[in-house]
Amino acid sequence: MDSNSKIIRGLIKISGKILFVIGLVLNICMVFFGFWPSIIYLLFMLLGGFMIFTNKDVDTSVKFDLQNFNFRTIGNNLKKEDFEKSVVSSIKIVLLTLTITTIAIIGFFYFSKSYYKNQNTRQDCEEIVTALNSYKKDLSSYPKSMDSLIGNNPLRKAWKKDRWNNDLYYKSINNDKNFILISKGKDQKLFTKDDIVFKN
Repeated sequence: MDSNSKIIRGLIKISGKILFVIGLVLNICMVFFGFWPSIIYLLFMLLGGFMIFTNKDVDTSVKFDLQNFNFRTIGNNLKKEDFEKSVVSSIKIVLLTLTITTIAIIGFFYFSKSYYKNQNTRQDCEEIVTALNSYKKDLSSYPKSMDSLIGNNPLRKAWKKDRWNNDLYYKSINNDKNFILISKGKDQKLFTKDDIVFKN
């Protein structure tokens, strides 16, 4: 590794450490104040960690001679080919870092989207179950359909569908003494393993 490539990679590694620490501190602060860690701060940590990992062989404990790191000095002391190799090598590392980080971001959003749809659907169903139990308490039986539960309440119109925009399956059973409420889940198929089921 030539000296200029070492300097560039060392600066990338130091920048990675700074990003990682900033992301870590901000996430700790959010957790301390009762918030979920921010996706942006987690990505800071991810990017910083990758920048450190890809340049782990660079010893940043050695002080770089940054005063001599300028294009005029490089032009005088290095052959054109060596300088081009150094720049190309550094650009490859940066592009690789950005590519992997982008893939990680897309993957994170893809999987977290499904996770939050599942969690939010469960919360919606729990709210519906509370309303169903209240309905039975007042009328001594569960409603025969979701329409009976929703009535003319505009705030309950969204109860017909889950977060995947599928119709919720509701059925009263045992002469309206019990009920079953099902979200089809991610696969959008009823009576499969990923169904979200509530019943009493």
